[in-house]
Amino acid sequence: MYVNAHKVIEEFTRPIKLISRKLNSTEVIPNCATGLIVNDEGWFLTCKHVGELMILNNQINSNYNNYRNELIAIENIKNLKSNQRKNLIKNLNKKYNYNSEKTIQIKYNIGKWVTGLVDFKWFAHPTLDIMLFKPNFTGSLNCTKFPIFFSGEVMVGKSLCKTGFPFSSFTNFQYDLATDDIQFNSSDTRGAVYFALDGIVSKRFEDTNGNITSFQMGSPGIKGQSGGPIFNSNGIIYGIQYATIILDLDFKSTKKIKLKGKDIEKEENAFMYAGLGVASTEVIKYMDLVGCKYEKIWGK
Repeated sequence: MYVNAHKVIEEFTRPIKLISRKLNSTEVIPNCATGLIVNDEGWFLTCKHVGELMILNNQINSNYNNYRNELIAIENIKNLKSNQRKNLIKNLNKKYNYNSEKTIQIKYNIGKWVTGLVDFKWFAHPTLDIMLFKPNFTGSLNCTKFPIFFSGEVMVGKSLCKTGFPFSSFTNFQYDLATDDIQFNSSDTRGAVYFALDGIVSKRFEDTNGNITSFQMGSPGIKGQSGGPIFNSNGIIYGIQYATIILDLDFKSTKKIKLKGKDIEKEENAFMYAGLGVASTEVIKYMDLVGCKYEKIWGK
């Protein structure tokens, strides 16, 4: 049902590869998100919670560089007792609000977006989880076909598909001991892999003016699909996946299990997972507001 539609979507849907690490760790943690190239100027659409990481990465990395320089200075102090050095490092961690769970480095890479990226302007929606980026680049745009957004009202019962790049399947990253830095490399030629999931619109959400701002689907969104398109069988964009919620079904089930050789009954609460999407009509309104050109269509 969605084979041809997914081929359409692949033309402009891109993985956002994110790598990070925590304090005193050399483990590189990969994550992935999704975004869309909107037009021939290279405007890029994703979730706000993803875009904020792209914006904050320079600040986070700069803070760690400053921290590392101060740490090296402490380690180079001669004739310093062990407990004195520990106290200085403790105070330094406190200064930067660092602990073992603190993310100290983040880097990102958007596959096949633009070449020669200089910088970008960003536009974050004040209330909805979407963000737009307008790139300034000296090279070329790696996209020739762009999304078409549905300008009508999404209806409950509508069958749609979502796609993105969950499960962080890419491996082209490393920790460089010599520079104490995390880096992308060219070791992985496969890149991130699409994962599609269908479902029906099960619920709609309105603002105080009665406008449909977002909707719920009967299938979950998966981590890595954030910022990805929700589309119909023709590849028309109906929404942007941004979150998954857990719904309590308000009943309990019991099942018999063996524990230490004895049969016992275990009681479990029943839940279901539902994906949330920002309605395409709200995406259109925001693109109009910030001056991002796009193509739209009205229909069923």
